[in-house]
Amino acid sequence: MTTVETYILESTESHSRYYLGCNSCRSHVEVLVPKDREIQYLHGGLLVQDAFPDSEGFTPAYREQIIGIRSRYHICDKCWDETLGDDE
Repeated sequence: MTTVETYILESTESHSRYYLGCNSCRSHVEVLVPKDREIQYLHGGLLVQDAFPDSEGFTPAYREQIIGIRSRYHICDKCWDETLGDDE
């Protein structure tokens, strides 16, 4: 498994901003993560769906980005659709 760069661009009291690369096409996105949620999930062991619930406006695609930050492996939406299509 080849990984691409994933790193923090900015960290403030309220949020962290990450650079997250796609392992397939090498494109990247910047992901803004609320600091309290970051601590709960990335450092506190809370499940991603509990730290970033649908009921508070967090989407499944956003949660996949958050998982990518932690695992250092991410596939962008375009590559996901091309690779897996509607088979999820």
